[in-house]
Amino acid sequence: MSGEYNKIITYKFELIAESPLYFGGSKLGNLVKDSRDVPILFGNSIGGALRSYLNSVEMADSVYKLMGGSANNEFVESKIYISDGEVQCNKIFKKEGTQIEPSLGSAKENNKYTFEYIPKGSIITFQVECEVITQQEERDFNKVIGTWRAGFDNSTLKFGGQQSNGFGMVKIKSLEVRENIFSSEEALNKYIFSLDEVKFEPVKDYLEAYKLKKENHITFSMQGSFPYGVYQNFVDKDNQQLTGLQKSEGLYYLPATSIKGLIRNEVRILLSKFLHDNDEAIEQKVDEIFGNQEAKGRVVFYDVVLENGSEIKTKRYCSDKKKFVESEESIYIKIDRLTGAAFDGAMKRQKEVCGNGTFKCQLVNCKSEDNPYIFPLIYVLNRIGRGLVPVGGRTSIGLGQFFGKEINLNGLLKECISIEENFSSEQTNTLKEHYNSFERWCRQC
Repeated sequence: MSGEYNKIITYKFELIAESPLYFGGSKLGNLVKDSRDVPILFGNSIGGALRSYLNSVEMADSVYKLMGGSANNEFVESKIYISDGEVQCNKIFKKEGTQIEPSLGSAKENNKYTFEYIPKGSIITFQVECEVITQQEERDFNKVIGTWRAGFDNSTLKFGGQQSNGFGMVKIKSLEVRENIFSSEEALNKYIFSLDEVKFEPVKDYLEAYKLKKENHITFSMQGSFPYGVYQNFVDKDNQQLTGLQKSEGLYYLPATSIKGLIRNEVRILLSKFLHDNDEAIEQKVDEIFGNQEAKGRVVFYDVVLENGSEIKTKRYCSDKKKFVESEESIYIKIDRLTGAAFDGAMKRQKEVCGNGTFKCQLVNCKSEDNPYIFPLIYVLNRIGRGLVPVGGRTSIGLGQFFGKEINLNGLLKECISIEENFSSEQTNTLKEHYNSFERWCRQC
């Protein structure tokens, strides 16, 4: 048939992690590993993420013919092969969390959990291969590759679990292609017996991509500062308890998991005012927004990075030098609550950091602007931005207060809401609409 030929095209993706990555294994909290106890990402997991991403673009029927699936009561086999992903990382890290007691909003005793993850900067390499017999099939395959490439570039295509906690972001480090054209028996033998002789070449040309569908997310952001300092206790890579803030690429940050836990609990308190003592309904509503172990949540959270963060220095008298000297550690004395006296030798040292930061979260898969989850997120961010809900640890001594000026909504909805008690009439009407949608949703129990 005219225009037909036989060719196998193989693309090799080399990705670099822009955030921690988690690929769950058979044991809860453990990464998937191979026989050498090295993390691995199975090809079916990669294929699931790639196929799911195509649901967010304006696709033609030819995409289904490549990826396979059911259409018009007919099952089409996939023509694309996806290899397992090889993972390169220096070390596997563990993250610790604590379950929250809903009724108290505090940590449950003896209910900590841990899960493994590979750190930012890790490398994942995998191949996507397709056999094409017409120029149209080749164009369709290249267009799908271009779509995935664009998804990685704009951070809309993610891998693994814990994505609502800021995990799963990757970027393309390199993209290479190899073509095997079966124009003769010699070429076929070369592919079977000497495949390594055919080298991959960098993809330099532009690859056409399918357009993304209309934006279906709303991004919330709030800039501000921690003028009095913020603090958090955490475990470092050597499993040592440290006091201060975690650092990444030289910048202090509060992890997305902590921000999610804080906002989740504040929304739970808000829901309790509408649903009163109906604990089951409250937890169902909370899980609907933030997810649970069985289902993803509707909100993705990001780390709060302090771009100009610095340790708060305290002047203390040094008896050896007989003068006041500056220290980057704040020192506290433990007090006996019964006697009101200090414990002998019970001194706590910690680093407190001040600086500017941005709270950011994204409400995904919004079907319309009339969304019941908008109001609770605005409500909690407003309270955080007014310093009413402190962040981090040691909040009882005044740490963690954050002060912002406005909450910006972008994407499907574009709004700017001032963080103040006296709103403009336009803002008041907008908030009423969001509130009414939230109230109607609360009644649906």
